[in-house]
Amino acid sequence: EKLAKQATASKRKATMAAGGRTFVKFMSNPLSDGPLVQGEVPGCAEAGCALLIAAGIKSPLQLMGQYLALRRDGEAFTQWIEDAGITKQWSKVILNAMWEKSNNFCEKKVAPMETVPE
Repeated sequence: EKLAKQATASKRKATMAAGGRTFVKFMSNPLSDGPLVQGEVPGCAEAGCALLIAAGIKSPLQLMGQYLALRRDGEAFTQWIEDAGITKQWSKVILNAMWEKSNNFCEKKVAPMETVPE
């Protein structure tokens, strides 16, 4: 049991490290209109890419287009991703990536999933 917990912790650390590299790559490079594949968008592993492709998203650029079409509404975007079959945990990672990337060329908005008192 102890070995299983250590293996799980080790796998989690490796996944987080890979996710960090994916995030840096995503933020450092232009959005690709090439195929949506694992490692292109943070939070979008092979299974997630397949689900997004099935929902009509073929590239990271199209995924950003969907985010922008929803007017950068974090709640609407994560709901759309979850409706495509991606888990809530990963939908938030993808949302964060879209939010961060869009802040490079759009008016700054409040962080996703946060509320601002009216």
